[in-house]
Amino acid sequence: MPLIQGTQKSIHLEYYTLHSPNHLGSGMFGKVFEAYHNVTNARAAVKMFTYDTDEGTPPTALREVAILKWLSHPNIVTVYDHMIEDGNLYLVMECLETDLKNYLHGPNGGLAEEELMDEILAKSYMYQILNATCYCHMRGIFHRDLKPQNLLLNNRGQIKLCDFGLARTYSLTSKRYTHEVMTMWYRAPEILLGSKTYGSDVDLWSIGVILYEMLNKSYMFTGDCEIDQLYKIFQVLGTPNENVWKGVGLLKYFDEFVFPQWEPQSWDSILTRPNKEAADLLKLLLTYNPSRRISAKAALHQSYFDDLDRSQQPLNQLVHYPLRY
Repeated sequence: MPLIQGTQKSIHLEYYTLHSPNHLGSGMFGKVFEAYHNVTNARAAVKMFTYDTDEGTPPTALREVAILKWLSHPNIVTVYDHMIEDGNLYLVMECLETDLKNYLHGPNGGLAEEELMDEILAKSYMYQILNATCYCHMRGIFHRDLKPQNLLLNNRGQIKLCDFGLARTYSLTSKRYTHEVMTMWYRAPEILLGSKTYGSDVDLWSIGVILYEMLNKSYMFTGDCEIDQLYKIFQVLGTPNENVWKGVGLLKYFDEFVFPQWEPQSWDSILTRPNKEAADLLKLLLTYNPSRRISAKAALHQSYFDDLDRSQQPLNQLVHYPLRY
């Protein structure tokens, strides 16, 4: 069976047919295509991992398959099957209407150019993201690449984590991890400063940046390199020191560079629509010291969610998303 080539080829797996013109997206380790079940015609998304035959299947691909098949949560993308065909590994998953990045910023997204996201919808999404993250962390998994592009949406107000290519199990004891994780705009400062003994709290930093992005419909920190990213963070949250982050002076890049001394902006001024509860949650999520950063479990109980019916999540109401394909 041929590999996907050009724009007219299709691959017939045992139960699914992939249509190459409908390329849904690309992750760090694979491409995602639209597919249909050969019997029921049900729509699915198939992630194709290609690899060099001399090196075999990348460990990241096998890890993603294993993690996703192990996890089962309403806010994590559902895996239907996996298979190997023509020397490639395929992961068959549910296919949702769009993703959060496209909804917020896409040319065919769900929001008009000057329109902000509905506050209750943003709150519901944040609650669901934290719920799924808490579920992962309680099972010793951290995602390490949370960003709007990896948060899928359906038209019933549900949001789901996907793309676990950088996810892995973590140890409660200090352990060294790779520095090359997370899209830079959502990368925690401890990683940017060279720490390799980070923990699951790096996911909470990413979630804080995502919350800001949903509430303001704009990117929070947009550095074009790691040092510039740190500058962008420090200009908003203030330059850290030993008083707010014990041990920061020992981190590799903090010790190597002399950073300007910026004062933190007020949390209320950071938001387009002032909201004390939202600002309080942002402050807890975007805490410099990882040991003081709020956990996903604790964040679920913050006052920001007091007016949200936790028993009715997702909202289970029709949300109009234009299809991105």
